[in-house]
Amino acid sequence: MLVTFEVTYAEGWWSASADAPENAIYTQGKSVGELIDNILEATSLHYAEELGAGERITIVT
Repeated sequence: MLVTFEVTYAEGWWSASADAPENAIYTQGKSVGELIDNILEATSLHYAEELGAGERITIVT
């Protein structure tokens, strides 16, 4: 599965959003590193069932 995030920077915050089945995924961070950590966490939570079934997820920003 491929999940594509759109990343923006405004007012000191990095933000990322991705269209996803049933709900979009949104997250933010003060640094790029924090944003990446938050993208990984938010995506893992959103697709917990799929990951539990062995699905591999590729994240693109």
